[in-house]
Amino acid sequence: MTPTPASRPSAPLRQPTAASADSVRLDSASLDSVKADPAHPDPIATTRVRRAALAAASAATIALGLAVHFRGEGAAADPAADALYAVLIYLLVALLRPRLHSVLVGTLALAFCVAIELFQLTGVPQMLSDITPLARLVFGTTFVPADLLSYAAGVVVIASIDQAFRRNLRHGPDS
Repeated sequence: MTPTPASRPSAPLRQPTAASADSVRLDSASLDSVKADPAHPDPIATTRVRRAALAAASAATIALGLAVHFRGEGAAADPAADALYAVLIYLLVALLRPRLHSVLVGTLALAFCVAIELFQLTGVPQMLSDITPLARLVFGTTFVPADLLSYAAGVVVIASIDQAFRRNLRHGPDS
């Protein structure tokens, strides 16, 4: 007859020895020192700080972009608004995927901006903007090749700023 789990004798529980308890304390202490070491920042805390900064920068970019769009005058207003649009797209991509390299985030943001600009060739954004003003802000209305340069400039500027911010976040302001 095979013993059932209830009838099997249980193995004696091992009592921790003083040596094993000390090694656990040492391991715990060494982990605490790694977390406190600025050369090895906590990736979760770093991601939280990065996301908070990206969210704040996104809100500021929206406010500035709307101000330029509605109150800006002169030849610089339209390219500035387009550059800010690209900055916002960059920030949103980075907010969704904060650990992606800045170059990849910039590439995705620029590709999105180019796709939206090319979408304007279809005439659909113009029809949508006739329905709702929000579509005009998101999609624009007419294709303008110079907008592509503004998008690229905006992405280059924000990617450079982001790269410096990330370096500062990892290594501190003195590096």
